[in-house]
Amino acid sequence: TIGNTTVTHDDTIDTRVLAAQAAYVDKQTVATTVGAIVAATLGVILLHGSVSTTSLFVWYCFVILVYGWQVLPSNRLEPNDPPVAKVNQWTKRFYVHCVMAGMSWGIFAAALFPDGFGAKELAMVFFLAGISAVAIGATTSLPLAYPLFLAPCVIPFAIKMILDADATRVIIGFAAILYMAMMLMLNRRSTMTIETSLKLGFELEVANRDAESINEMLRAEVSARARAQENA
Repeated sequence: TIGNTTVTHDDTIDTRVLAAQAAYVDKQTVATTVGAIVAATLGVILLHGSVSTTSLFVWYCFVILVYGWQVLPSNRLEPNDPPVAKVNQWTKRFYVHCVMAGMSWGIFAAALFPDGFGAKELAMVFFLAGISAVAIGATTSLPLAYPLFLAPCVIPFAIKMILDADATRVIIGFAAILYMAMMLMLNRRSTMTIETSLKLGFELEVANRDAESINEMLRAEVSARARAQENA
């Protein structure tokens, strides 16, 4: 019985941890979307005059579509104790969103790279690094969210740089790979800290509830014995 109870508690805790992680990410959705659109607008301003206007317009619309899709009411998580199936469905949908969002910035950094514009090339590197760093705050709560965003965001840019004949760009490409590895390590540690904190909190809640149940049983048993002695 004790073994079965423990398994049940673990399953409940894991479910509640996932729900809490998803709820935290969902709360950041509107702010993340606004920030992404602002960043995309700045990106258009940065690349204006050095990249095709049509390409910029198509990319900008793609960014709005990707981030706007996640904000739709039908794609939001229910605020109060959503069913497990809903949480799992929302999490999978959010992971797809992370891949698409990462791709949007990967396209920005690789396909729209302003070749021949030295200052803008340098600005593009810092722009991509900033986007990658900010994204960790909005996705680190869920284990796979940030890696799914970061890979399609950074890898296309790194490959473009490494395949270039210029030595400086090759170094930048390998530096981007190193940067991605460091950010993934940081994200992993942050995710583990969040998961551990949530599990400890829920385990303490379960332990308190079990202790209260045991106390009630003991009090009932003591009362029953007292009544039996009085009747005797």
